[in-house]
Amino acid sequence: MGVKPCWSVAQKKLSMYKARFVAAHKAEHFLTKASKDEVIQALDSDLARFIPQNIFLTYKKENFRRLVETLKRVTQELMDQGMRDYFESDGR
Repeated sequence: MGVKPCWSVAQKKLSMYKARFVAAHKAEHFLTKASKDEVIQALDSDLARFIPQNIFLTYKKENFRRLVETLKRVTQELMDQGMRDYFESDGR
């Protein structure tokens, strides 16, 4: 999907919050097979509000496969670039 993750950019964005950002899940959560159904359900219930209906239906037809694969790849790349250490140290 052409997403090129850069942890330093993401980290700068997190530092813009007034309060410290607290993740609801560990990043590894999105790399597990168990999270796949949860991610698909969230995409199915929320994504249609943000993108045109015809695009949403295309993604839905393939059970959001490309989006799930991209989420896993981007998460892994960000973790390899330092995101894991950042969250394990409570963002310090």
